Amino acid sequence: MNKIEQLESNWPDYKFIADSSMPIGLPALNVNDKVYWNPNVPFNTIWTIIAEEIGHGETTSCHDITRQLTPQEWKEERTARDFGLEIAIPFNTFRRTLTSYYDNDWEAANDLEIDLNTLHARKELYDKRGI
Repeated sequence: MNKIEQLESNWPDYKFIADSSMPIGLPALNVNDKVYWNPNVPFNTIWTIIAEEIGHGETTSCHDITRQLTPQEWKEERTARDFGLEIAIPFNTFRRTLTSYYDNDWEAANDLEIDLNTLHARKELYDKRGI
């Protein structure tokens, strides 16, 4: 079972729809608990973005915040991203990865099946929380 299938299994209240016609710059979108995602986006990037979209459904109000025009919308976006990071890469998994020996961050990201930006975002989240 791949990471997207695991998300589908763990979040059955959401419908996950692969849609290759998603606009460039919008790899995934949650609309009324339907998560549309672009299958052309690299796997190690898209599955964590899908987790973020679940975060939007679980943590934000039901309005369009894609443009992020207000401080409240920025806060909602950050909350959804943090939620997505937590469900995509649970703390114990991340801690185990950090305590393993890797020559560089690329190897750790590859082991977690994420891109380097997501690895650094996850580390930043834990640093912010003092973990």
